[in-house]
Amino acid sequence: ARDAPARRVVCAVMDMTRLGGKTVIASVSGGKDSAAMCLHLKEIGVPFQAVFIDTGWEHPSTYEFIRDVMPRFVGPVTTIGTPGGMLAVVKKKAMFPSRLRRFCTQEVKVKPMQEFLAALVDAGSEPINAVGIRAAESKARAEMTEWEFSEGFDCETWRPLIHWSEQ
Repeated sequence: ARDAPARRVVCAVMDMTRLGGKTVIASVSGGKDSAAMCLHLKEIGVPFQAVFIDTGWEHPSTYEFIRDVMPRFVGPVTTIGTPGGMLAVVKKKAMFPSRLRRFCTQEVKVKPMQEFLAALVDAGSEPINAVGIRAAESKARAEMTEWEFSEGFDCETWRPLIHWSEQ
């Protein structure tokens, strides 16, 4: 266990070479894993822009954490989202999302991030979408790789915490 931090730093150095001047966008949810990812990126010297996708449906303490805590430790957090958030989408569709009608993630989170990343590309940047996903969270996440090209976001997705445990 004493070697773990050293191994993480070695991996990070290799990843920094792979980053090659690209713009790292750290997707921030307000949860522990995305916060840990931002702190880790800062610790290993990876410049990044933290981005929070506001669904308009988050707990007040999440908004407080994003607004007051995250900036103190990792720097400014850019907030993006669908105008009117989840409530506007529910009104437009005249229904709530359900197990059979899963439109909320696509409408309220994916589309705003796609637009944000596309604007970076249009401005001449080459973004990398960094997400705080850990393999231990679920069977589906255990099958994910640290790096992959995302057709949906038209950029590379990086999961710097994929091999981390909750501890």
